[in-house]
Amino acid sequence: MRARITVLAATCTLFFAGCGGPPSDVGAAPPAAAVASNEEDLASAAPIAAEYAGFEGREFEFRAKHGTLARFGYSNWRVSTEVGAEAIPYDEFAGTRAKLAPFPVKGADGGTWYAALTPSGRTVFGEARDGRSPPSGISFADDVAKAKALVGGTVWLRPDPKARSLGRHITSERDVTVPRKHLEPLAIVRVETGMYGHAPAGLLHLVARTEDGTEVLLPYRPGSFLSEDPIDASWGDDVRRLIRSQTVRRGMTSAQIRLAWGEPARVRKLDEGKERWEFATGEHVDLAEGVMVGGKAGR
Repeated sequence: MRARITVLAATCTLFFAGCGGPPSDVGAAPPAAAVASNEEDLASAAPIAAEYAGFEGREFEFRAKHGTLARFGYSNWRVSTEVGAEAIPYDEFAGTRAKLAPFPVKGADGGTWYAALTPSGRTVFGEARDGRSPPSGISFADDVAKAKALVGGTVWLRPDPKARSLGRHITSERDVTVPRKHLEPLAIVRVETGMYGHAPAGLLHLVARTEDGTEVLLPYRPGSFLSEDPIDASWGDDVRRLIRSQTVRRGMTSAQIRLAWGEPARVRKLDEGKERWEFATGEHVDLAEGVMVGGKAGR
């Protein structure tokens, strides 16, 4: 048992350093000694744990799949890189963790693969997306930790300066969507690491509660959320209602107009120091010293 572990550790070290391919028994490493029944089993667990702890890979979790997705399992993950190698069993790996090698390598089948080491000492292989990106079906532990830091707080979706259409929130139910509201506060309830067939692939999701209590799924993209209400409290409730309804009126400042309508497509200089903001929708506002003094709204 100890000799087998020593050989596996040496094999992992060489393979992850970029050797041509794994030996035929990689992927069939000894099982974890979590249920050790004697002193020899207990002693053999230490090298496996040390190998995993010392491996400088990025830790990740195999994402569980909801609904019909589970039927497809992890089709892009294999027990080896040999031609015709079997896919790893979904039920065995769903929700478990592993560490991904820093760089992909060419496999015996001619494909490009990332090796991954599990805490039990097993090595499996995920097919690189577009020849270089990490395999799909996983969520990295550091990304999950960053997402979990938002739980219990409130976020606002960062407005798209080029879009006036808000779209709809998706939910855990394929056929249920919820209208998005401009600059709405969203209370983060938890992180969803599982995969849904109707949700953007490759992304974690935040489960958020809208103002009326509906739970929606927010794709987790760092930088897409604001941690503070972008509408200044000193502007008053009337201005807040206007901005959130994407409405502008005379007397609003340039900052308030940007929050309501986004960035203008074009800015023209007018007489008397005025300027005109023209939007892609065909609407425009005229400003003097940063305050709206006129304009044309299409709604």
